[in-house]
Amino acid sequence: MASNMLTYQGTLLTSSTLNIPADLLLRVWAKNLAVNGDIEIDRIEIFPTLAPVNLTSLTISYKDDWESFDLNTGGNDTSTVNAEPANGGFVMDGLLYIVKESSLGYLADTPNQEPANWNPFKEVSKIAGACGINAYDSIAEKWAIMANENGLYGFTGGSPTQIQLEIPNIWAAINWPYAQTLCVRNDAKNHRIFISCPMVTPNQWCPNFPVNDGTHGNNVTIYLNYEGIGTIEELIGGSAIHVTIVGKIAVHDMKRKWSLWSVPTPYIAICKRNELLSQMLICNGTSSSKIYQLGSYTAGNDDGVSFQSTYCTYPMVDATKAATLPLFGLFNKDYIYWTCLITGEDSDADDAVPSSMVFYQNTLGAPYPFTVPGGLPDLNPNAPADIEGNLDESCQRIFMELSATGGWWNLSRFTIIGKASAWSPLRGIGGGINGGY
Repeated sequence: MASNMLTYQGTLLTSSTLNIPADLLLRVWAKNLAVNGDIEIDRIEIFPTLAPVNLTSLTISYKDDWESFDLNTGGNDTSTVNAEPANGGFVMDGLLYIVKESSLGYLADTPNQEPANWNPFKEVSKIAGACGINAYDSIAEKWAIMANENGLYGFTGGSPTQIQLEIPNIWAAINWPYAQTLCVRNDAKNHRIFISCPMVTPNQWCPNFPVNDGTHGNNVTIYLNYEGIGTIEELIGGSAIHVTIVGKIAVHDMKRKWSLWSVPTPYIAICKRNELLSQMLICNGTSSSKIYQLGSYTAGNDDGVSFQSTYCTYPMVDATKAATLPLFGLFNKDYIYWTCLITGEDSDADDAVPSSMVFYQNTLGAPYPFTVPGGLPDLNPNAPADIEGNLDESCQRIFMELSATGGWWNLSRFTIIGKASAWSPLRGIGGGINGGY
């Protein structure tokens, strides 16, 4: 032993089949103690090694004394409902809600009773929950969000509701066997939600992301912007995609907006920097021991390193929309002109690369994309520029992709002009519908 405090541990029992009597006592004494010597014991704890951690139990602190606990009457257990780990909790409407791996329940305070004797744990949902200790967030005891393999759920005290229905394939692409590290944060002030998660990259949504097998922590951040939504009820019911009364799929603007960021981070938190200022801080996931904050989008770089920012439009025009525009035709289209309203700035490096604009036919994997010659030069950082150009593309529908490396851009309007194909509305037919082969 040393003169400073140390932790010692060892094995008491080597068999798990012994019948241990209830009145068994543990005696501790000093052997071969020197004259005038003494021993100070701060704590002795006996713990099982077959199941050293009870993932379903709770230890609840004293009221207004968060660091003090009663080990006899200050606990409760959630295994009465299921054996899923209890990954966290939050208070809402006077109830202590416990988020489990894929379920949600609550405990109600029984007056004049210790937590061990509170009303029993009751289940609210069998599918909503948090897959890890950071996979949920709550806002001022008013509403909460939580994430697991079943979805991203919004909760206000009623029935949890999924809010990721627009991105089912992206949600399924999260590497769920390693998703216990997943981190969810709600920046309510700026109306945005961050979900940092493990994902195999590159993939069809992140073709330029670094190579990662998705097994070593969170390497992708799913970003949800709900800036045009004022309340949690609107957020829950604000799916951009819905089915009309006649069974058609329609898309609303100013609803939930999703994007994917190549921001690796194990943890995100809103921290108070001074009495009146709170900021969202992002821990790095690259072992650089740095903590970041989101800066101006005009910077065009990530901690001094240029990155590529890419946006791809919705396909123009799908078959449903074409059916509502008789002059546009049901089959092949000719796209002849494009125009956009854009603000931005190319990289300030000497070898600045202009922002590029590429048009793809039918799919993003089209073999013959049209690239706007010279990209988009002379972007104005102070005022929107109305840029336009000729286009000669024949296809069923078209995508536009805008990207910049080391610079930045803000696209506020994009218009494309097209018409029904005059010479080849059907592949293999020339001279119009009545033309010869």
